[in-house]
Amino acid sequence: MALYPDKCDQSGTYTFGFLVLLFLALFRPFTISFHHLGSVSLLDLFGIASSYLMLIGLAFYLRNLPFNRMSLLLLFFVGYCLLSLAWGSCWRDVARTILPLLPFFLVQSVIRTPRQMNVLIICLALGYIIPIFGSSLLITLGISSYEITQSGFERQEGLTAGVHTLAHTMMVFSYVYALFLVKVKSASRPLRWLLFGMLVLSVYCIWKTYTRTVFLGGLVFWLMFLWKKNKRWFWGLLVTALVGGLLYSANLQDLFWQKNIVGHRIHDLDTASSGRFFLWSHNIAVYSRLSIPLKLLGVGIGNEMKVVSEIGVRTASSHNDYLTMLMTTGLIGLLLILTIYISLLILVIKSSADRQLKYLFLGIIIAVMLMNMVSNSYLIRFPLSQYFWLLIGMFFVMVRQQQPVKHG
Repeated sequence: MALYPDKCDQSGTYTFGFLVLLFLALFRPFTISFHHLGSVSLLDLFGIASSYLMLIGLAFYLRNLPFNRMSLLLLFFVGYCLLSLAWGSCWRDVARTILPLLPFFLVQSVIRTPRQMNVLIICLALGYIIPIFGSSLLITLGISSYEITQSGFERQEGLTAGVHTLAHTMMVFSYVYALFLVKVKSASRPLRWLLFGMLVLSVYCIWKTYTRTVFLGGLVFWLMFLWKKNKRWFWGLLVTALVGGLLYSANLQDLFWQKNIVGHRIHDLDTASSGRFFLWSHNIAVYSRLSIPLKLLGVGIGNEMKVVSEIGVRTASSHNDYLTMLMTTGLIGLLLILTIYISLLILVIKSSADRQLKYLFLGIIIAVMLMNMVSNSYLIRFPLSQYFWLLIGMFFVMVRQQQPVKHG
């Protein structure tokens, strides 16, 4: 087995680094579905194992990593997070923040050919067979674990550890399926029909979670992607969403406005946001009382929901990734994250990628930015962050592969 990427360029063999990426693609969805083995958390175990493997892979292939603007921004963010250990960050939470960035660097170092990219995309899709079919079956048979909302809806968990985990997991499959449509042109008809069926079932699973954050992100992503991919499908989705909204307006109002325990609706934004406005206002009030150094540096990664010794007040769980970053990494950390996202948008827009690929990734980034604003999503959840940065790294590789080779 070749271990060096220059050999991979010549023969297309499965190098160690490439196998690590396939391991991540195939088994990450499995660990989300079968998240515990007795008292052992497979989610945590896989996160640690995959991170160590990627670090080893990077040690082999670091010389092939193109240090572009995004790489430098992410390395600066990593350095800032590590530095925050000096003012109170928890090492475990710092690791959970920076280790999901590893796929971004590894995929750019080891993917050298379009064939490798196609294999990786197909493995990302096929890794979802168990969570999609398994969750759909459990929900259909009525044996999935669930929770009841204040509105009376049964929110299904499928094979995962919670309704939000199931919804976000199925949302990632939408990204992968769209990427499959754009990049894997030579796939067989049975494979195409299998993945389309999996897409339908993944949407069914999302619907049964009644997770409004993912409803918003999914609609934004698919509308942006289909606008360039297929106008008829775009208008079909838009009309379906509008007609469905009218037909089920009563249910949607119950879902949006919630109900209190005696069945009366309270039409205010805090009720509609499941208490988020109260949590946000509380944390902003806490932040306003911090000293200038803490405003700039934050109370430390992992210290949300703890008492801030400086003022003797406990922070709340923000349910907003940006507010969490403001509280824990300060204004500097939040500005770094916003700079990274805005730079991503600019780089995608200005890239030489074909228009379908551009709209696909603009859809991903904008959907992620919106979901981060209203929930704990792609900055806080380790598996989601891994997927996001893997996909972003793949985008940079695909753009590089589209560029003509210069001779001489």
